[in-house]
Amino acid sequence: QTYQYLLQLAQQRGLTEAELNSSVQAELKPWLQANLALMDEASIYTIHGFCQRMLKQFAFDSGVMFSAEMVLDSERYLLQACEDIWRQHAYRLNEPQSRFLLSQYAGPQALMQTVRSRLARPDMTVLPALPTADFESLWAQTEAAFLALQAQCRNTNVADLAQLIADSGLNKSSYNKTNTPKWLGQIVAYGLGEFYPQPPSCSERFTQAFMSEKLKSGELPQHPVFSALEALLPLVRELNRLLDLAWQERIAARYFELLEQAGALTPDDLLRLLQAALAGPQGERLAAHIRRLYPVAMIDEFQDTDARQFDIFNRIYPPAEAGESPDDQHHSLIMIGDPKQAIYAFRGADIFTYIKARRNLTDEQRFTLDTNWRSHSQLIKGVNQLFAGNASPFIFDKDIEFINVKAGGRHDNNGFAANGRAQIPLQLWHDGKEYSRHGAQQTTASQCAEQIAALLNGAGTLAGQPVQARDIAVLVRSRKQAGWIRDALAQQNIGSVFLTRDSVFDSQEALDVFRWLQAIAHPSDERIVRSALATETQGYSAEKLHQLLNDESEWEKV
Repeated sequence: QTYQYLLQLAQQRGLTEAELNSSVQAELKPWLQANLALMDEASIYTIHGFCQRMLKQFAFDSGVMFSAEMVLDSERYLLQACEDIWRQHAYRLNEPQSRFLLSQYAGPQALMQTVRSRLARPDMTVLPALPTADFESLWAQTEAAFLALQAQCRNTNVADLAQLIADSGLNKSSYNKTNTPKWLGQIVAYGLGEFYPQPPSCSERFTQAFMSEKLKSGELPQHPVFSALEALLPLVRELNRLLDLAWQERIAARYFELLEQAGALTPDDLLRLLQAALAGPQGERLAAHIRRLYPVAMIDEFQDTDARQFDIFNRIYPPAEAGESPDDQHHSLIMIGDPKQAIYAFRGADIFTYIKARRNLTDEQRFTLDTNWRSHSQLIKGVNQLFAGNASPFIFDKDIEFINVKAGGRHDNNGFAANGRAQIPLQLWHDGKEYSRHGAQQTTASQCAEQIAALLNGAGTLAGQPVQARDIAVLVRSRKQAGWIRDALAQQNIGSVFLTRDSVFDSQEALDVFRWLQAIAHPSDERIVRSALATETQGYSAEKLHQLLNDESEWEKV
């Protein structure tokens, strides 16, 4: 594919294929070798590190203070922002409004947990858009709708409402004789009480939209209570959204203000500020400075970038405009990534950022590595067959297509064999039996452990050598499944290493070390020392501890 691209460029310049080959040998190959030798001299950054460097190096154009200090923990600034906004808005609320606020958030600390997740996704668009009314006016509208419901509830009998539902063509399994009167009783009781914008959860069941889905015959039941409820519920939803989103925007603004006042930068600020600077009045000048310093940028693992990161580099290295050839540009942005990994959001990947970047390029600017040099040919063939059987394996067919990969064949002599017979690398097991969920889980784990035990006991060879424990890995979807495999292996007297994302501080070993340190810090406290000796790593039994406590000389040795 690369050669075809070079041939196309050569033809545009009037060169024949023979002249291209001669040029490649005479000029391009030495040039590529020279650049490859100089790769170690290239500047290598994380994206955050690159942004920090650019903000400080071009502080006048970016508008960031020279003295700005990097902080990794900005929680205190965020908490202060939540407290400030809470004081500004919560203290002036009346009693019903305050109760409503506290039903949503216990205080600034609880509010901060919600705001933090929103700040992590600045590119998120909230639909539908925020209501234009302020909190007080929307509250007044909601209260007026509630009073209209209250007026209808005063003249309504719950039994009459229940009979209206029973006589209608609504699905009787959804509106049965047991639950329907209870639900209607809750709604009427709510309407007869004091105003509070939290109607019963069953209220949605009596809206036109919900009942339309459950209507089997005839017309929808009509009643003034249902009409009043229909008018109230959208206002309640808007009130909740306004409280959530409008406050979050104010808190975010206050949070950024506090960081700026303190001259502090968080990792997220590095991206936010550089993006804002590139989009500002001096943006083109700043981008030109960066391009002059780094005319070529290569982003590895591009599928793990997000929308903000891509926007930064797209502004620094803009694609060729209509009618402009990429060859006329004196800069280049090379994005290297695997689109099939872009579906893993837990790694920070954003599939739509990848798709947007891909669509910005022409076919001639996209290159694919179509040969796998690492895996056995049979494994590659099996994977190709597996995905080729699905007409739309990655959903976004035009942007993430499956391409059958060629096999380099370098490792075909290092195949896996069991009991002297070569094994197909990709296998799907099914014994034809029926299992309960629990039975299937336990059987799968035990069969896996039995197979591993057989391989380690001489049944398996890899590249002609006996299979070793280091050659085996078991991939599972959850920590619980990993625990089942570990327990099944233990029953076969096989040790295993459990790789997990859990913090090391949550491990038993960390707890033991903590108790030892406490004992060292407080050697005269017998209770703390006993606790340290009783840890799993020390392994003192209750009997041993009892003997020590009754033998002063032995205790002193400890």
